[in-house]
Amino acid sequence: MSMVYHSFITITCIWSFWESSTLAIKQAKSIFDDLKAHRGLVYTPAEEAQHFARFEEELRIQSELISTEDLTVLYDETRPAIMQSLVDEINSKQNTWTASTGQKRFKNLSLRDARMLCGTLKRGSNDIRKGYAIEELQDLPTDFDARTAFPNCSKVIGHIRDQSACGSCWAFGVTEAFNDRLCIKSDGAFTELLSAGEMNACSSDAVVEILTQPGLGCTIKGSQLVSPVYSL
Repeated sequence: MSMVYHSFITITCIWSFWESSTLAIKQAKSIFDDLKAHRGLVYTPAEEAQHFARFEEELRIQSELISTEDLTVLYDETRPAIMQSLVDEINSKQNTWTASTGQKRFKNLSLRDARMLCGTLKRGSNDIRKGYAIEELQDLPTDFDARTAFPNCSKVIGHIRDQSACGSCWAFGVTEAFNDRLCIKSDGAFTELLSAGEMNACSSDAVVEILTQPGLGCTIKGSQLVSPVYSL
């Protein structure tokens, strides 16, 4: 550990606090190796090659001066989103499911790319929470899968949508829930997939202008209360 720490202190002293990005590019592999030792990441050869390629690529578009702190952040954010070492750690700590690196959705994505899909958590005092009577919470099943509970609607309920980097969970959540309920209520007679895109576009409607700005369904959320009204 002391050797790793000494290595990082050494490169910090060499760079001082600010470094020319041009010089940093020329020393990219050396810098990368020092940061790798400092962070202690364990790669497969393919993962390390992917990480260095992304690190070097983004280093080239940095401003003229770059700090050691920024270089460290750049290293962390350009690492592969899913690494074999992470998968092995997850699988060693539980046996209810099996993690794998074979996630096509995240192929070649960096950690920063993946984080951009996470959205944000907002907590407010206006959250509407349903209260349950004690008798409603008794005799709950150990597990419940709506796809098997309502087999005529398994394809609708099991359909996974992808909102990507569009901050439209308010539209997707309501659309999916409403879609499932329509199918269940009709006992499988209604299986058409409703459009989350249309719901997202309703953020420009006059009825929600007081809650959001026109046409910004991806960047400024609509209303979880207005969305069901639009659906009806």
